[in-house]
Amino acid sequence: MAHHIYQTEGIVIRSFPEGETSKYVEIFTRDLGMVGAHATSIRAEKSKLRYALADYSLSLISLVRGKLAWKIVNAVPGDNFFFEFKNDVLRRKAFVRILRLARKLIHGEEKNVILYETIMGALRALQDVARTPEDIVDIQLLAALRVLNHLGYGVPHQELKQIALENGWETEVLQVVNTLRSESKELIKRSLSETHL
Repeated sequence: MAHHIYQTEGIVIRSFPEGETSKYVEIFTRDLGMVGAHATSIRAEKSKLRYALADYSLSLISLVRGKLAWKIVNAVPGDNFFFEFKNDVLRRKAFVRILRLARKLIHGEEKNVILYETIMGALRALQDVARTPEDIVDIQLLAALRVLNHLGYGVPHQELKQIALENGWETEVLQVVNTLRSESKELIKRSLSETHL
């Protein structure tokens, strides 16, 4: 019986070894939400998938649904953010924190394109928009506010609520976060404590 192949863009959040050459990979995907999938023989030296499924890689991934779990059948590599930011500790820490927040708050397989675009927007902003250490901090805070808002935790502060509902990562938007940095941190801290995670 032929299995339907699902193709989706996704970013590898983390992975775990399975046996001698395989891996279990957690991927935040555009079309399926947070997915756990098995990748057979990926750790073998000759594997074509190993670079496309390295932690923090953005790839076009092909999956099939097995009886118990997803299985990765192909992956085309895109960006590897960890490699790209390897010489920039502040950017690397910020992007890892953004992905950890997503993993902590997003549960199960449920398509959420807005949330996916928010995470990807933050990662792209770290690549293209951030010019100073302050910009990096503000992008991380704005990403957290937007993720929490999309997941229903709300942002009661009027100015911060407005930018949490927007999509842009321009300097003017980051300036609002910078001006309200202590309020942003307090809102994020309070919202995360309400999650009980």
